Amino acid sequence: MENSVWDTTLAKFLEDTASHAPTPGGGSVTMVSASLGLGLVIMALEISLKKKASRSELGAMEDLLKTARQQMQLLTLQVEQDIIAFKQYMEAISLPKQTSAEKTRRQQAIQQAVLAATSVPLAAARDTLAAIETTMVAAQISHTQVISDVGAGATLLGGAIAGVLLNVDINLPHISDPEIKQKFALEREELAKISQEKVRIILAQVQQRIAKN
Repeated sequence: MENSVWDTTLAKFLEDTASHAPTPGGGSVTMVSASLGLGLVIMALEISLKKKASRSELGAMEDLLKTARQQMQLLTLQVEQDIIAFKQYMEAISLPKQTSAEKTRRQQAIQQAVLAATSVPLAAARDTLAAIETTMVAAQISHTQVISDVGAGATLLGGAIAGVLLNVDINLPHISDPEIKQKFALEREELAKISQEKVRIILAQVQQRIAKN
């Protein structure tokens, strides 16, 4: 069994990314970025937690932290899912295709792999959008001294959605079922639109709070 991405060093991960190896690729790298982005938001909340005096603020922040940590766990899992989906696709296209039966089996395997390779980044984008929604709340309640970290986290999360959805774009043309293709395409557009708007709102609020500091 191969080691998890999260078991390697950051230097090794960068070296592997910048090599001729196909993995880690765009999907997994962007989801690492998403995990780090949410990590920044969590850091800001942890620091803010120590600075808040109000019991009501403490309760809200503790609840948000619990949610954010659960979301970060999901984001880290998406990194591995992207690598698995890519390897399944590579295995499918390497199947024999000499006989008619082999060609049919190979084509079916490729379609299954393409569907997985499209579903995985969509799921990753959904999880990232949920993290962005948490970041919207963090932008309101985090301490001013760490609000720039919330903004940086939002920027990484927004970039991660844009990046991971490119994996959807490259796979959509290869889906044979028109209904599934349309369903995936509509969800892709909705995720991109909503995430861009929410990140814009977060960054505007961050700038406002920095200006008032």
